[in-house]
Amino acid sequence: FLGAFWANLAFRADVSRGYANFLLHLAERLTWRQLVLLARAGRSTDEQAASLTEELDRRLNRDRPRDAGLPVELDELADLRLVAPPARRRTYGELEGGDMRMSFGDPGAGEPELTAMGRLLYELLELSEVPQEEILDSM
Repeated sequence: FLGAFWANLAFRADVSRGYANFLLHLAERLTWRQLVLLARAGRSTDEQAASLTEELDRRLNRDRPRDAGLPVELDELADLRLVAPPARRRTYGELEGGDMRMSFGDPGAGEPELTAMGRLLYELLELSEVPQEEILDSM
């Protein structure tokens, strides 16, 4: 995937040298599961997304404990601005200026969505080539 990054970078005039260096640094610091999570978020608009979501729901709703590291890794992707953080809805009586940030581990957090920078990294790394089985196995 890092090889694809370099190959694709040659065709991206919209990515400066400094930005490319920053993106490379981000890509190198991500765990394999974070790359797979980016691939999953990038596929949210693909044809296979519905079947992938159904299978993930089936696997995650089993009577087994969920991997505690998964939401932490998603939260880190949000901190790095590669995926949009889930937004907490303001409830009646909540004070203005309160903490509206929630974690991907909170109920109702929803699916991660790529930011513009996340989409660029997804494209440069060709994360669309991550096999669906890798996505399923990472959950």
